[in-house]
Amino acid sequence: MRAIGHPLAWAEAVTCVAETRVPDEEFEAAVLQFSDKDLADLTIAIGLMNAYNRLSVNFRAMPLVVAQDDLIMRRAPHDGAGASHDSSPDDG
Repeated sequence: MRAIGHPLAWAEAVTCVAETRVPDEEFEAAVLQFSDKDLADLTIAIGLMNAYNRLSVNFRAMPLVVAQDDLIMRRAPHDGAGASHDSSPDDG
């Protein structure tokens, strides 16, 4: 296994806990890199992000930006060039 030198490496180890059980060498590297409080805070944050991701996947949630773009597209009809449709006939 590789030595942990970055918070994202610890995030990967914690996220894959079901498959890897966070190997001892990964934990030992993290303990050398972070204080006890920082490691606890980081691990809790990783756990929360994983929980939110799992909830979002299960409930088929769209990211807020995608949902807002979809809502904007539904509210503002346009002709493809950005102009709104005019319902009045063109007198020519």
